[in-house]
Amino acid sequence: MKKLFLCTSIILTLNISAFERTWFLEVKTCLACDWVQYSEPFRLREQCEMARGGLFIEGLTKCTEG
Repeated sequence: MKKLFLCTSIILTLNISAFERTWFLEVKTCLACDWVQYSEPFRLREQCEMARGGLFIEGLTKCTEG
């Protein structure tokens, strides 16, 4: 019984840590400017990339893991 509880706890801990990843959309409007982070984090990289593709800002954009 203890082994089952221990295995279940480990699996849940690993799964929870996988969901704690957040992605941030960063925008740089000029070459000399600093990166500005979008205020709302994304849970999935795909969501960040879709938001990145929908921006109509001249400059550079990137998705970074936080």
